[in-house]
Amino acid sequence: MADTRKIVKVFLASPGDLSDERRAAKIVVDEFNKLWADTLGYHVELVGWEDTVSRYGRPQELINQDLDLCELFIGMMWKKWGTPPSVEGEYTSGFEEEFERSIRKRTQEARPEISLLFKQVAPDLLNDPGDELRKVMVFKERIIARKTVLFETFSDIGELEGKIRSCIAIFVDVLIELGPFSISSRAMRIARSASAIASSICSRPPRRSASSCRRQFCCVPTRSSSNGCLLRCMSPVVAALLGPREMFDLSLQSGPKRTLIRSLSPIVIRSRLRSSNYRRKPS
Repeated sequence: MADTRKIVKVFLASPGDLSDERRAAKIVVDEFNKLWADTLGYHVELVGWEDTVSRYGRPQELINQDLDLCELFIGMMWKKWGTPPSVEGEYTSGFEEEFERSIRKRTQEARPEISLLFKQVAPDLLNDPGDELRKVMVFKERIIARKTVLFETFSDIGELEGKIRSCIAIFVDVLIELGPFSISSRAMRIARSASAIASSICSRPPRRSASSCRRQFCCVPTRSSSNGCLLRCMSPVVAALLGPREMFDLSLQSGPKRTLIRSLSPIVIRSRLRSSNYRRKPS
């Protein structure tokens, strides 16, 4: 049976002077889906004005319909501001309408998540910016004054790819933490089979140092719940059954009867053992 994936729609907004950057963002999304969609159960769909189907109506309003379906808004700006989206209206560019619409929706409905990226402008252009760049500079100052969105800057496509990759990875990581637990069916089958073995091994983690625990045990999720996933300690034999993509970010909190997982992600493979039971004693 094929794994069920949740579609995560990401809207990419920008004026027309960032066409190469838009293509780079598409490559990053395709790479993410190829590497992680099967394992995570989340497939990222990049949405932009290029994807809006031609039909009757104000063009920006049609784009807004696609925007409203998205869970993550990524905005990029450089030197161009854009053109007014309507003959008579309060917005002076399509990007401005998309951004303000997303801010308003975020305030009212707690979605979408919003990331804003500015491409660095050559210093000599700032001395004589012209009308387009001046509007971008005013918009940037408005963002700073509002103190509601933390923006980032990038200098080239390579740096942009890293920031887009981080935006998507962190957002999907949050969805995994807050939403239903989703991993590949193979990992889930192994976890379910191993849970019986785990129960016989121990009902709670032994008191070991962090380094010792990492060497001798592997924590595997056994069952999802509204608050997280209960974990049992696995032997290295069980751990060997799981591939590298099926290892998870384990932020552990130790309780009196069990260990509760708080976040899961194979995006960054690491193990953080917060319980005092796992802290290395000072030498």
